[in-house]
Amino acid sequence: MISGMRKSLDRLLLEHGYRSQTPATKKASVYVKTLPQGRFLVCLLSDEGGRLAGGSFESVMEAEARKAYEQAPHLPLYPLAVVLTEAASISRSYCQSRFPAWFFDIGIGRLVIYEDQPDSFLDLRGILSEALEGGPLAGTRSSFGRRKTPIFRLTPVNIALIAVNILLFVIIEIIGSTYDADLMYDFGAIVVRELDLGNPGEWWRLVACAFLHFGFSHLFNNMLVLLYLGDNLEVELGPWRYLAFYLACAVISSLVSYAWYVFKGDTNVISAGASGAIFGVVGGLLATILMKRKKLEDIGPIQLLLLAGFTIYHGVTSAGVNNSAHISGLAAGIVLAAIFCLHDRERSIPTEGGMRL
Repeated sequence: MISGMRKSLDRLLLEHGYRSQTPATKKASVYVKTLPQGRFLVCLLSDEGGRLAGGSFESVMEAEARKAYEQAPHLPLYPLAVVLTEAASISRSYCQSRFPAWFFDIGIGRLVIYEDQPDSFLDLRGILSEALEGGPLAGTRSSFGRRKTPIFRLTPVNIALIAVNILLFVIIEIIGSTYDADLMYDFGAIVVRELDLGNPGEWWRLVACAFLHFGFSHLFNNMLVLLYLGDNLEVELGPWRYLAFYLACAVISSLVSYAWYVFKGDTNVISAGASGAIFGVVGGLLATILMKRKKLEDIGPIQLLLLAGFTIYHGVTSAGVNNSAHISGLAAGIVLAAIFCLHDRERSIPTEGGMRL
């Protein structure tokens, strides 16, 4: 499996403008892309059970990096190892080296980047995603017809958001009922006529209302979508950026929803629910897929557009659905994720430095 994926990566790197370099160790596949900012070195290495073919990780990377540097000593050198492994957790010891490393985990069919490693390197993440879709792992399926990727990945923020929603629902149901408008208001739901944005003491409602739900079906539908989609966006953005993104979409959709009902003169409305923030997640995934030209798991732009379109259509044709929150959350998610993508794109090309050998 590792050899097949390595061949797929060899082909894709050449197609994306990387030039093959004769390896110094004869155990690595080495590719270089030269830009005005420096030389970008990608070393494909195979790991089997925590043992690297061709010697120690440090010695192999040292040899390949030195050879690349000697070919153009006037340019900064930016090396990165891509370790093909069947268990990234076993290979993690390579992160102790001064050479950065990403791990292409064949066992779960996923790129693994640990927190102390660079999260971007030119267009390499997109190339690795393309390899997952079209390489030997593309046909790997479980008995349920899905790729062998864990459903519950290490996405602590998304799991925590779901847990808080469920916890608040249970607490309110124990006290009374989530259909009790007065009780929901006490926990943070927005009643349009009562909300005074000029009073900072009321701003907490803009966030709190996104963690409250009217009835079990309201909670279940929202959390199911968040569970299915949110982890993908958290993996792309990172936990802290994802948390900031989610809360920002919640606040923006709450503000737009409030302004819309004031404009309509419908001030008796009570508003709560995570759907504005969740539509933000849909918009964020859509922007990420389109701007990075990649597919996340089994989710593509068509599926996301259909999900958003059907949900908005259902809201338009149904009573009691806050479409202003849905649409504003979707728009906010697209804009915020586009900003993150542009920032990542600029950061992926260093302007100074490089590795000293």
